[in-house]
Amino acid sequence: MKLPFESENISRDTIAHISKTMTTKLVGKSLENVMNLGEMTPDDQVELLASNEEKWFYLWAIEAQNAGLIRNLDVQPDSWELIPRQSVQITETKITRGGKETETTKDKFLFHPHKYTADYAFFIDKYFTDAFWPHTGYIVVDTKGDYMTRGSTAEFSINQKLMLQIHGIYVNKIIPSDLFKKTWVPVRCRYTPVKKDEKKLFEGLPGIAEFLRMK
Repeated sequence: MKLPFESENISRDTIAHISKTMTTKLVGKSLENVMNLGEMTPDDQVELLASNEEKWFYLWAIEAQNAGLIRNLDVQPDSWELIPRQSVQITETKITRGGKETETTKDKFLFHPHKYTADYAFFIDKYFTDAFWPHTGYIVVDTKGDYMTRGSTAEFSINQKLMLQIHGIYVNKIIPSDLFKKTWVPVRCRYTPVKKDEKKLFEGLPGIAEFLRMK
């Protein structure tokens, strides 16, 4: 039995969303569309990402894409709507100058739509790691640090469940340091920025060339 997020069971809205956001194989062009970065180099682009976790994953994904392991890398793809705008119909009664009673119905706004924006999305055509689910196909990623506050954990968990229920898409929570242990360490993450010493956190972990040789 296929799961809801596998190809033929994905909703039409989701397929349209994928078609809109995954239209290029070049990450630089994707970033230009999503983040209005123009013709900036990947080195410039990575500095604009919000957190170290996003930067680390981006550097990993660039190496993966260059090696042909993933394709159509998209940074901060278009948001998915999880809960639509909320409003109620109310009836107002007014008395005209002539003493006649009239009723009008109005739409009273309550809440804005609730939307979710992932950090990354891409495709895997051939299985190479169990770090993502599903192992192949359309992959959506939310990068997290080793420590998350209770509030942010709860919010992500709710968004994750709604994404699967409504759009048939499983959102992968990825902690880059754990991903590196399962795969490889990107070159730019391995060394300290000034002295270029190897970080103790990554000692003994393979680079992408060694990972590919082992596969």
